[in-house]
Amino acid sequence: MDFAHTADNIFAVILSVLETYGITHRILSITLDNASTNNKSIALFTERNIPQAGGYFFHQHCACHIINLLVQSGLKEVFYNATVTLSGVYYPTSSQAIHQIVEMSDLLNTYKEDDLLGHAVVAMETKFKKYWSEMPFLYALGVIVDPRIKLAGLEYLLEFIGNKLSIDYFDQITDIRNKLFEVFSIYERRFGGVHTEPSPEPDTQPLSTSWSILKRRQKDKSASSSSSTTRSAASSSTELNRFLEAQFDADKNTENFDLLLWWKTYSYRYPVLSHLARDILVIPVSTVSSEHAFSTSG
Repeated sequence: MDFAHTADNIFAVILSVLETYGITHRILSITLDNASTNNKSIALFTERNIPQAGGYFFHQHCACHIINLLVQSGLKEVFYNATVTLSGVYYPTSSQAIHQIVEMSDLLNTYKEDDLLGHAVVAMETKFKKYWSEMPFLYALGVIVDPRIKLAGLEYLLEFIGNKLSIDYFDQITDIRNKLFEVFSIYERRFGGVHTEPSPEPDTQPLSTSWSILKRRQKDKSASSSSSTTRSAASSSTELNRFLEAQFDADKNTENFDLLLWWKTYSYRYPVLSHLARDILVIPVSTVSSEHAFSTSG
């Protein structure tokens, strides 16, 4: 913009674009970096009652910007792969965010006691906790709608991150579950009468650390019983319960797994949830290309 980057100006420019295309009240999410003016401009949209789906997804902080802030306190190369993955534009990134956070937390924990790198890693961990000690709801839903993970798998991944970096995610699991059922009820009212025909079943791609965690838990005797988080909310929709209560399958992960194709294929089985999954999976978690994330000029 060729004028001051104030909250009012940012709000006015974005709103003018939305009004031009006639989509003012059809915006599910806006992904911005962490500038204070961006936060204030989002508040102006909220005052206009523009956010959809309860507003839970409306403002997403750019994941790559957070990683950049984090690595300014330490080593850049360790987090480059995460930035490349989360800045992608030809595949869903909301479903990849927690996987990358798992990888980063494991690396931070590994090098925290290193004589050479320990000081830098502690500073990076502090930055990590500032932004991700409260896991974004979008990131959580991104893995919940993965049929190989679901809510039970999410709980294991958050437990892993928490153990590595001394973060307590226990209460957040309950909050995430409650928000999930709340958002689903919104979609159920809108798409409850939708029915689709079955499609051919797709093949099913893992990330090393996350999937090794999930596979170990799946082999555990404790994993054979449903998580308490998936069996509560008894008054919620049968369709959502049916999806969550089916045991997650971390072994179903051939190299060609396509999450969008899976939901297209099984939309006849989960007609409402497939609409929610579609909307979640198209929300980007980054506004930054991998080429610019670590540049000194950008």
